[in-house]
Amino acid sequence: MANGLCLAARRAAALGLLRSGTTREGICPRPIIPKLLITARAVLIFALMPVAFADDLTGQASIIDGDTLEIHGTRIRLWGMNAPESSQLCRGEDSLPYRCGAKAANDLDAFIAGRPVSCIPISLDQYGRTVATCSVGGVHLGEWLVRNGLALDWPQYSKGNFDTIQREAEHAGRGMWAGSYVEPWLYRVSPHPNDDLTVKNRLQIFVDRHLGPDVNSRCRAMSPGSVPIR
Repeated sequence: MANGLCLAARRAAALGLLRSGTTREGICPRPIIPKLLITARAVLIFALMPVAFADDLTGQASIIDGDTLEIHGTRIRLWGMNAPESSQLCRGEDSLPYRCGAKAANDLDAFIAGRPVSCIPISLDQYGRTVATCSVGGVHLGEWLVRNGLALDWPQYSKGNFDTIQREAEHAGRGMWAGSYVEPWLYRVSPHPNDDLTVKNRLQIFVDRHLGPDVNSRCRAMSPGSVPIR
């Protein structure tokens, strides 16, 4: 009977029908939880946290590629943007192919110049890497890469966070914007049996796959003065 009254009183207090003190000093006794038990549970919770979030992500960084670093053995993927793959080719202002992925990594390494990098973890990706925002000398590395045309805003994850500075890079013709390129997330799903495949072949493969092999004739029909992809 006492247990039933206690339960009813607690529900009434939760609904605001009784003062909370009634369930403690009146009908129901105050439960006693040993402080030691609370402390033990807190320790257990922190012990089970992912290592990537528990460690200090500040220190010397090794550059893995244009958007991936490693600090204290933790692999870190920069949040919200995507740099070309290490083997990826782009075309420069002179229309000649160059390894834009390697350039992004080299330029990032030169900009950091051995200075300590500070990262704020956000999540883990499907490969177990820590996704984080990182900065060096007060400069946000993701923004720096996009601003210099070395990487692209990745709206799927950034929700357009870098869109404004990307437009600035495009308007100024910096980095990849000086020539032509394939978005890194499209490059990864396109067939590339070897690294010597030229940019125009990659573009043709992508166009054939997604728009159909007769896209050139359809484009000519719609715009007689247009030049087909070659």
